Amino acid sequence: MGGSQGSRASRSSLALDAGNAHGITITHVKYVTTQVRTRRRLRLIVTLRDLRGRLVRDAIVVVRPLPDAKHTIASTQVGFSNAVGQASLAVPIARRMLGAHLQFLIGARTPKAHTVTLGSVHVPVKKPSLSAATK
Repeated sequence: MGGSQGSRASRSSLALDAGNAHGITITHVKYVTTQVRTRRRLRLIVTLRDLRGRLVRDAIVVVRPLPDAKHTIASTQVGFSNAVGQASLAVPIARRMLGAHLQFLIGARTPKAHTVTLGSVHVPVKKPSLSAATK
């Protein structure tokens, strides 16, 4: 009869809805800097959990400039966490910020809780052009 019907939970049941979460924490931030030089965008993948350790979906995630920082991002970016508790944001990076150490604030909100953490990443330097290197 039946095939392989183990006790696997579906991906959508892994995360708790933001309205039912007990508190919220930013457990992991991944910085994707591979295409910053060409696309001028820094990708952030933010993972959210509640205080009981469960992933949280549909929470609001905000990345905003850090006031009085020497190098920070120019604008605020907003997104929602997905069915596996992760929010992916693309932050625009100015050409002059290549090679700089950026600092910014990362916030997360549910209807009942909020949290803020400091984000910090070194943006890769633009590679010199071949014509400039041969001169």
